[in-house]
Amino acid sequence: MISGRQALATIEQTIGQARGEEAGLDAALKSAADQMARLRAERMDAFRALARLKLDTMTRDGMVRALDAAERQALDLLAQRRDRLQGFFERGGFGVALDFPVLDGLLRRAAALHQALERLAALCQ
Repeated sequence: MISGRQALATIEQTIGQARGEEAGLDAALKSAADQMARLRAERMDAFRALARLKLDTMTRDGMVRALDAAERQALDLLAQRRDRLQGFFERGGFGVALDFPVLDGLLRRAAALHQALERLAALCQ
């Protein structure tokens, strides 16, 4: 038969291990979110470079302003997403669910922007 102190020590040890695992999962999730944001930024940079390359053959009039506005909007959306993720981690992580439908929406918007740029480039050739 174990004493009350031994039982308490075992419970505290188990809680400590669970908290350690939770911290590890928080760190892994934050790392994955940071990597996802970095990859999105790299993808956006690649799209921007492609668009600039295609626009070099065109005159730089109103279309460049429209693309710059779209780029600013995309950067604002990424900043908002980063702020929401930061708030998520500041609140302790697992108390709030990630908003994956919004992330999917951002990816769809990025794909739509890419298709629009391709169509624009095709019209200018």
